[in-house]
Amino acid sequence: VGGVYGWVRWGLGPRNLPATSGALPVASRLQRIAGGTQAQIFYPAAPDAKPSQRDYMPKAKAEGLGALAGKVGKFVAPIIMSGKSPTLEGEPAETKLPVVLFSHGLLGSCEMYTQTCREIASQGYMVVALEHEDSSAFIAFDAKGEPILYDPLPDGGDNSKCVALRMPKLRQRANELQTAVDWIRSGGAGVEATDLLIAGHSFGAAGIVVALDMLPAGTFKGAILYDMWTAPLAEEVLMKKMPTHTPSVNILGEEFGVHCGDTVRARRTKLFGGTAVPDVYIHGAKHHEFSDFPFLVPEFMYKNRAVTRAASAEITRVALEAFSAGKAVTQEQLLRIPNVRATPYPQ
Repeated sequence: VGGVYGWVRWGLGPRNLPATSGALPVASRLQRIAGGTQAQIFYPAAPDAKPSQRDYMPKAKAEGLGALAGKVGKFVAPIIMSGKSPTLEGEPAETKLPVVLFSHGLLGSCEMYTQTCREIASQGYMVVALEHEDSSAFIAFDAKGEPILYDPLPDGGDNSKCVALRMPKLRQRANELQTAVDWIRSGGAGVEATDLLIAGHSFGAAGIVVALDMLPAGTFKGAILYDMWTAPLAEEVLMKKMPTHTPSVNILGEEFGVHCGDTVRARRTKLFGGTAVPDVYIHGAKHHEFSDFPFLVPEFMYKNRAVTRAASAEITRVALEAFSAGKAVTQEQLLRIPNVRATPYPQ
């Protein structure tokens, strides 16, 4: 038992998250948005920042994750997540920074995209990773400390049922994003936001589409959609197409981008067809490889994880650099990145 514990404790977990490609050291802190959700905030660290003594994930949340993962997961998850955060503790290096809001996917949290968020922060951005309170996180806690448990809605194969159950959650997320925007603009994040951008994975990316429709045009200078799950989006949202007022990129894994089936492909065609949104996939990438999960478990489970991470990080860097300069990103730019391919669509 001791040997198994030691292997899990020291061989797995956040210590295996790769180094960032940006030049700047990254600090993070947990903070509740006034009137909104819990968030983890990542930013370029001041020179006197020190290694974090905070666990990658609080014990109560790790236990909540373990409760959803069966008998073995209940034992293993809290051990893995007790590793220290791979960020620093300290103040931001600057008082003015561009800010990226990040929205997690189903069964996600404000910790489970630490690698993506610290990668962005290492390029000179503040990232505010929300923990949505729409029962889509594996567990969240409200302002009173009460748990909000994951709601495994019976999506099944009936897409109309999925839309009916999930669209209200996406609208709640849009409202939570609006609260975060107002909080950031009021100085709540501790810096002056020079720009506002947004990114999200899976259900989080679908929520961004709804937010771009609900929030005032021009709220964000750009949007990055990681491997979006389109099933929850209502037909009227799809038919409106991606908003032209906010430049965006759609990054897919090979599972969703190529082997997704005709129904999913048709829904993406409604949303992106005829638009200028770059629509690419990463060769060999699996859906979960856009989160931290593949680096928290043994490498043999996700052999392509390093390739996916490198390509995703470079697409993100190119996109944010363009958006911050007030420019759009072209498909041709992204196809120059290794392992990035054009998403196939029916002719």
